[in-house]
Amino acid sequence: MLEPSEQWFCDTCGQVIQSASEGWLEWLSGPPHFVRHGFRIVHHFKHSPLAKEAGTEHSSEGPSCYQYERKPGREDDHLGVFTGYDGLMVLLDMLQDRPRANTDEWAEVVRRLHVPYWEEARQHFSEAEEDEFFPDPDVLGARTVKTLKAIAERYSGE
Repeated sequence: MLEPSEQWFCDTCGQVIQSASEGWLEWLSGPPHFVRHGFRIVHHFKHSPLAKEAGTEHSSEGPSCYQYERKPGREDDHLGVFTGYDGLMVLLDMLQDRPRANTDEWAEVVRRLHVPYWEEARQHFSEAEEDEFFPDPDVLGARTVKTLKAIAERYSGE
């Protein structure tokens, strides 16, 4: 199992990001509505399995887990900027700053970074719903940390 709020799955390669220092948060911002969107948690290029396979982990050029590298409106920073209490404050500021963030996507990245067991449990929501193990996600308060931990433990295969 992942270490809650300390390890994440990379949105590009699917492998585990071992710590915030090995991760990167990227998103887009720009026309037409100037809303931050497309939040992605990925490996920093130095830790990207794709860069290591290509032998480019010591250079920002070459393959990596970044997906927005050459797209207009790309914004990003080290994952550590967005973790812990200070990181939560940075994420909350995104809701007040211009441009603002797409609230659904923003809420998901906050859950992934700050809610224990969310990152692992979310991989298994469909299975848990099919088994009727997961309470109705539309019920307010159904997704508790206790439930998330139980889903992660039951479906992670460990």
